[in-house]
Amino acid sequence: MALDDDRCRHLGRTLRLAALALLLHGCTGFGPAAVGRDRIDYAQAVARSAQREMLLNIVKLRFGEPPTLSSVSQIVAGYTIEGRVDVGTNLLRPGYWLGDDVSVGVGGTFSDRPTITYNPVRGSDYARMLLTPLPPYELIAMLTSGAPADATLRLAVKSLNGVPIGRKPGDGTPPDPRSIETLELLEMLRARGILGTEFETSGGERHVSLLVNETDGRLDPDARKLIERFRLDPSRRKFRIVFGFHRNRPDEISIYTRSLVEILNAVADEIQVPLDLVHGGQTYATRGPAYPAEVSVRIRSHATRPDDAFVTVDYGGVWYSIDNGDFASKRTFGLLMLLAAVMETAGHSPLPVITIPSG
Repeated sequence: MALDDDRCRHLGRTLRLAALALLLHGCTGFGPAAVGRDRIDYAQAVARSAQREMLLNIVKLRFGEPPTLSSVSQIVAGYTIEGRVDVGTNLLRPGYWLGDDVSVGVGGTFSDRPTITYNPVRGSDYARMLLTPLPPYELIAMLTSGAPADATLRLAVKSLNGVPIGRKPGDGTPPDPRSIETLELLEMLRARGILGTEFETSGGERHVSLLVNETDGRLDPDARKLIERFRLDPSRRKFRIVFGFHRNRPDEISIYTRSLVEILNAVADEIQVPLDLVHGGQTYATRGPAYPAEVSVRIRSHATRPDDAFVTVDYGGVWYSIDNGDFASKRTFGLLMLLAAVMETAGHSPLPVITIPSG
């Protein structure tokens, strides 16, 4: 009987370990652990799809097709897990010994069925995102959050207090030297902490002002040069930022911004499209960059899908991509994504909701 007891104990341990393994398999991948994994995975998937949509819209504009926009309004991750432990034996066999005729089976099934809700952007939201000039308040908020001033202003601004920024898309003339010096002054003064911003809300409207800080009670010579360039009141240190084309008051800075579709059209002009598509009348010849090289987005075309690309899309059987080794293009493309996000949230659209079951 001692032998039978050993076999019984061994069988019991085997069954307990099998059940424990199945239980651990079902618990470790779900519950709180699922939040850390799924939150990042879904966020990355949404971000990558938004990048592909942005690149596709740029290519579509190059071929005369209007862009299409959609938003991910809700993600519901649904999981199902089923497990079983099977034990079989033949109790009727003559000369039966428990453990000689026992089979143990462990199995299970797992399914992951996420539900993703997409909302096409149409009507007033579509016009606001693509056709409305970028609000100066949102633009300054971008700059204060760390966006590079030179690249952001070159992309989004036509003029500052009547001083042109960059040049018109498709125009072969060089940019106004005053605009280059103005952008350099802005970036330098911001980096040195001489320029700041102040946000206010009055009467339900948001306002933003540019602050010029003094050092030891004295105005920095470069800051004085910037004030003179904008033809502002040299006795003031606070200037309201408003939307406009011309200088109107000595205590205000007028910013004339571009719409998102204007920016995307300028980027689309530079796509290196196949020459046979140009000769076939499907698109126009590639134009010179509307912005300096460090602010441009170099989009190349390929007959087959490139292996090492930052983002790539297929349009009309041709692959278009941004090289993963082109940091300048990736940075500018990131600014385009940020500008699109700013225009999306500038209205009253609800933020996306991600629902992940934790139990």
